[in-house]
Amino acid sequence: MYPITLVGNYNYTANGCYRTSLNENEIKIFLNILLSPNKFSVGRAISLTQYILKEKNAENIPTEVTFRRYAKWYKANNLDKWTLARDGMKALKDKVEPYIVTLTTKPLIQKVLLKKKLLLFLKANF
Repeated sequence: MYPITLVGNYNYTANGCYRTSLNENEIKIFLNILLSPNKFSVGRAISLTQYILKEKNAENIPTEVTFRRYAKWYKANNLDKWTLARDGMKALKDKVEPYIVTLTTKPLIQKVLLKKKLLLFLKANF
C-alpha cells in the first residue's frame, strides 16, 4: 500500500500580478480614491469604495480585509506610483529615487528609461 500524499493546489501568477477576489471595476474605484492627492487613509478609501459599490447596487461587495490586503500588496510592489500619486514629484525624488539601482556604465540610458516610465504612468493615471 502506498502512503497517501497531498498534492499542492498551487496557482502561480505572473510577476507583478496579485490574485484577488476584487474585479477590475472594484480595483479601479479603490485605487482612484486611495491614490488621490488628498491622501485618504486606507480605511477611509475602503469605506468610500464600499459606499460607491452599494450605490451602484453591486453584488458581493468585498470585505474590508480584502481591500486592505490589496492596498498592502500594491504599496509594497508599486512604491514609486504610490509615492508619486499621494505625495508628488518631490517626495518621489526624495524617498524613492535614491533606491533605484542604475547602471553606472550607461547612466544616460537609465535616466531616459526612468523618465519614459514615469511619463507613461502620469499619462495613464492623471
